[in-house]
Amino acid sequence: MITQEKSATEATSIEIASETAVAEFMRRRGITRCPTACLLPTQGSVAPQDRVALAEYAEARERRRQARVARQNGFFSFLPPRSSR
Repeated sequence: MITQEKSATEATSIEIASETAVAEFMRRRGITRCPTACLLPTQGSVAPQDRVALAEYAEARERRRQARVARQNGFFSFLPPRSSR
């Protein structure tokens, strides 16, 4: 009986530690909404705030992609262009 009580207490403390870790991660990353709501466009009903967040996320992602491509193109700018065969 004591073992079972201890297991329940340990399970509760693990849950609390897990919730605390998730909350700390979300606070550090600035996550204010469910991350899956902003992951991909959906066919479901989405709140206006989430639509705005999704649009902002998509724009930021595109800017990061364009910056990465520009860095890569700048890195290889010394190479002659490929000729089409």
